[in-house]
Amino acid sequence: NRFTELCRRFIEPVCMKIYKKMELKCSILILLFSPLTVHSHGNMLLPTTWFDAGGQIGMRNQLHCSGVFSACEWFTNFTFIPGKPTLDPSLWTYSKLFSLKEPKFNPHELDYRTCHHQPTKSFLKMAKKESPPIKSNEIPPLEDYFSNHPWRSPGSAPIHSPCGVLGGNPDGCPANAPYGEGNKCPGGGFGYGPSAENYPFQDVVTTRWMAGSVVEVGWGIIANHGGGYSYRLCKVPDGGRSFLTEECFQETPLDFVGSLQWVQYGEDRNNRTEFRANRTRDGTFPQGSEWTKNPIPACAGGWGGVLDKDPDCKEEGTQFLPPAPGLKGFGVHFSNPTKYDFHFSIIDRVQVPADLSPGDYVLSFRWDCEQTPQVWSACSSIKIGRFP
Repeated sequence: NRFTELCRRFIEPVCMKIYKKMELKCSILILLFSPLTVHSHGNMLLPTTWFDAGGQIGMRNQLHCSGVFSACEWFTNFTFIPGKPTLDPSLWTYSKLFSLKEPKFNPHELDYRTCHHQPTKSFLKMAKKESPPIKSNEIPPLEDYFSNHPWRSPGSAPIHSPCGVLGGNPDGCPANAPYGEGNKCPGGGFGYGPSAENYPFQDVVTTRWMAGSVVEVGWGIIANHGGGYSYRLCKVPDGGRSFLTEECFQETPLDFVGSLQWVQYGEDRNNRTEFRANRTRDGTFPQGSEWTKNPIPACAGGWGGVLDKDPDCKEEGTQFLPPAPGLKGFGVHFSNPTKYDFHFSIIDRVQVPADLSPGDYVLSFRWDCEQTPQVWSACSSIKIGRFP
């Protein structure tokens, strides 16, 4: 479309030249001066994603929303679970919706009206078979504004792309609005952006994994919308990555290894804090796929701390207990939108299936949010080999 052609012909070539000569200054300037800065939310860092040309950003968390047009702007906006919540309330990340220390939360302040989605065919087919038990909801329905947001039934909310859509709203806001009129979208997005699998990324890094091995993966947060995440693999189709589908990734969700996870500060593997992970296979889609709860609690209240002037949730407390000292908060604030509080990435270990045939694969990271009706996605190129 016109947006993709404009990016390909004019914007990206210029940015890439500056990127290589000035050590990412182009990306930094985009983040600092864009009106979308406060809405740049988070994404995968490890292994190197398509957004990180030549792997020049790596695990430097100060830049983890840099990359091609900001790695944190590739997502699906305004998406909801197709049925009732299936996640055990003990894994909710936004259960404390009201705080006496902040303005009363109003869902209309988080207005994400844009194109509507339809459940995938595979979900409709499997949902009839599975009928996962519905967990009790202790919050009065009229006050639980997040009950139909993606994390309440992990993996079931439909998405535009398994690798993300630039701006989150490929059809504009509202859907099918005339080009230009539908470009400004709520929730930190914009309209008419391309899907990542169809975008001509340059200097894509390929990571080598061995079938049957245990590998490390990681992601970073800018704005803490709670929720949880999963990593999935799909073999590159014969027609190339433009033929990648969400249903292909749903066939090979990766299992997490062990009960521990870490936050890592910068690129130093020795600068880690270890704590116990909260994982689940109950009420997830595909059935039995393993998901991990976002371990960083936002501040209590529906706003999550974005209105605070400090990062410590001092007055209102947190949504749940922090896993370690200092690991809490929203991450960014309206009062100082260019200051990021989270100087770490979240590290897990996953199992590469032993029965995978050698070849070219793509890893998809999927973060299902709870505070917002959004799913954040990123992809990495993976070469799978076999041990001798």
